[in-house]
Amino acid sequence: MKRAVSSVFRIAIMATSLSMAQTVPERYRDMVFDTCSVVRDIPYGPGSVHLMDLYAPPSGDSLNDRPLVIFIHGGGFKSNTKSGAYQARVCKSLARMGYVTASIEYRLTDPIPDSVAYFEAMMRGLHDGKAAVRFFRKNAVVYGVDPGRIYVTGSSAGSIIALHMAYLDSSEVPSWVRWKNVDDTFEGDGGTPGYSSAVQGVINCWGAIGDTSWMRGSTIPVFSVHGESDTTVYCERVPAYKIFRYGSKHINDAAARLGIVTGVRLFPNTGHTLDNDPSKQESAIRDFSRWLYLLRIAGAKKQR
Repeated sequence: MKRAVSSVFRIAIMATSLSMAQTVPERYRDMVFDTCSVVRDIPYGPGSVHLMDLYAPPSGDSLNDRPLVIFIHGGGFKSNTKSGAYQARVCKSLARMGYVTASIEYRLTDPIPDSVAYFEAMMRGLHDGKAAVRFFRKNAVVYGVDPGRIYVTGSSAGSIIALHMAYLDSSEVPSWVRWKNVDDTFEGDGGTPGYSSAVQGVINCWGAIGDTSWMRGSTIPVFSVHGESDTTVYCERVPAYKIFRYGSKHINDAAARLGIVTGVRLFPNTGHTLDNDPSKQESAIRDFSRWLYLLRIAGAKKQR
């Protein structure tokens, strides 16, 4: 059941942001580790052909209930892999702050002939993203993660998948979706059945959502990053990308209007993927990691 987030939580976020000290490095806010460990090509479900790369603090880390961030790559649902400059930058940075992160593969579709097929391609990716969440909930002790603090992010099409993982319910799937093309299921049949696929927050990096009305009543916080001159996935123009109508400006506005904890970082005169500019991307990572830190210390363990 979707519920509006409390005003108390919003006030806690704002009050904390005003009182934060920058003196001593602090876990989840700063890079407290010099390096991180990386384990590649882990299958993330029984019988799954999909793999993930796992990034974590160095061995010997004393904590075993660490927040998890799952990264979903871009490529228009057609191309790219779990390995890439931006996903490595995000996953390594967060792991050095104390998070566990995972960059996942998902099913790709090519060609995608029409708008309906684009939505169906997104749903197959959504299935695989949900499978990854379920996998980590089952194996929380193995990977030292807190099953109550699982966040999802991505680049471009990956963030489109992440947003729909957070906000699309089975009852809201458009009637024109051809269920036979999406395994006749909303949750998907991969990964680990019997575990929740709910996430506790979403970081949208130059993505879009089919309809902001799907956010209504949600408790799931969202932070958006977007270049204002992006012409691949538009920040403000409608439609933003193919059948996905609303970009980051509309997502942030809808969240604020609906009482959902939200944040946004817009880059003027900047295109898709922040022009692949490492300094801009690192600046965005600093902003959304600070936002995640504030969620954590305000006690934001939200579930649908």
